[in-house]
Amino acid sequence: FSSVGSVTSALGRAVRERTFLTHTAVRDVLELHPRAASVVDPATGKLPAASAVESGKSYECAVGPLLDAYPGPFSAGAGAGDEKHRSDLVGALLGALSSP
Repeated sequence: FSSVGSVTSALGRAVRERTFLTHTAVRDVLELHPRAASVVDPATGKLPAASAVESGKSYECAVGPLLDAYPGPFSAGAGAGDEKHRSDLVGALLGALSSP
């Protein structure tokens, strides 16, 4: 029974410390493939951050980690070629803000 107790206490500690929030599918994929946030979806032409917003993913679990991993098009020094990606993200954010 000692192993059951240690699992329970480890789970309780993770819940108290909220460390379970550090392991999400997006964070785990980005840890394995850091450049995944920069891969444009060939079907939509959008970056994962815009797609995450459009699909209702949370900032903490998906959008934030994607922007942290690939801030390029959304940063102040982004080039003119990144305008489409900025526009996609702004459109997705405005759509999310206006939905119920």
